[in-house]
Amino acid sequence: MKKSLMSLVFLLVVVKSVVIGCTESEPQNETPIAGIGDDLPAVKGVTPPLPTLKSGNVEIPVVLGSYAWNTVTDMVGPLELLRAKGYEPVSLAGGTEIEVYFDYEPNPQEVVIREVEPSGEGFISEQELEDDKFIVSGKPGRQIYAIDARWGVEGNVVDAAAMYYFQVSIVNETLDVALDSVLATLDEAGVQYAGRNESPSAYDFQREGAERYLYKLEPGKMTVYIFDSIEQRREVQRDPFPLAGAEPPNGSYGMGKVLVFYYDGDKVMAQKLRNAFEKLGAEEGIQIR
Repeated sequence: MKKSLMSLVFLLVVVKSVVIGCTESEPQNETPIAGIGDDLPAVKGVTPPLPTLKSGNVEIPVVLGSYAWNTVTDMVGPLELLRAKGYEPVSLAGGTEIEVYFDYEPNPQEVVIREVEPSGEGFISEQELEDDKFIVSGKPGRQIYAIDARWGVEGNVVDAAAMYYFQVSIVNETLDVALDSVLATLDEAGVQYAGRNESPSAYDFQREGAERYLYKLEPGKMTVYIFDSIEQRREVQRDPFPLAGAEPPNGSYGMGKVLVFYYDGDKVMAQKLRNAFEKLGAEEGIQIR
């Protein structure tokens, strides 16, 4: 089992004079610690409070990770936690401001936002909240963030602490991806493909005007549509009909005006396509807000 990011962050943090080490993560491994939660005004309830995250009127789902509250509970990493909840990345423009709000008294004394490595096993950067807000990175594609919140901080000693995770997909509104770019990306990823013939479906006729290219993968099939605008592509990607036949969790990949559907395949290839198309700023399998 992978070690959780929480263990790494808390390596040198003392909770009521007890060092929290870098232990192996289990789905939920609770270890009662004498002193934690005893007569501490910051600690109320069994688990830490969930913050509310918003970008304008859009609320961003957040999941609780490892924490030191009434107990020290070491959870699995961010990728596993987000996948278990079924949370999809929320689509935002690069440089968007996100507000982080705790409906809880007292508020955490320290809150640090950390961008997580795509592997889920480290951090890329960090920033502190300013007026309860921070700004997401401008690089396109999926980004995972960790919220490190701490209560009652005195040097390396804290009363309580918690880690939270969320993910966004950064959209480049001016992104212009061509079919050649899609195929070149497949070549780089070592994905074998060949053209295939197929009569247009009722769905294809509804999207008259879009260019359509058909490919056979091993395993699965791939259809590439090229639309007149990014908005038209997003409208189609929101349509549940094609998504219903696509391989979850990443059956659709939107890149600029290009939309790729992968179906009749398996999750291994779906993941491979996702990793490849992230380089093109793919909005994969997400709901545009």
